[in-house]
Amino acid sequence: MTVQMTHQSDYVPAGRHVWDLRQIVTLREQRGWTQEKLAEQSGLSVRTIRNMELGLVHNPRRSTVDMLLQALGVPDEPDDPRLG
Repeated sequence: MTVQMTHQSDYVPAGRHVWDLRQIVTLREQRGWTQEKLAEQSGLSVRTIRNMELGLVHNPRRSTVDMLLQALGVPDEPDDPRLG
């Protein structure tokens, strides 16, 4: 699974698919984590995670995405073969 990221801005541009929320949901579910567990591991609020998973957040901060990916153990390199 490849999660593509960009470091060009503090925000992930709306309408530009530089990461795929379904992948974050999939990674969370593969670990058997609830939204509460992901919130605990990432330092984000449950509300933020829930709103992102519901598609209510269209332009998340880059730092928010980074925190989610770090908590889920996704390497910084998008071409890492461990991502599948």
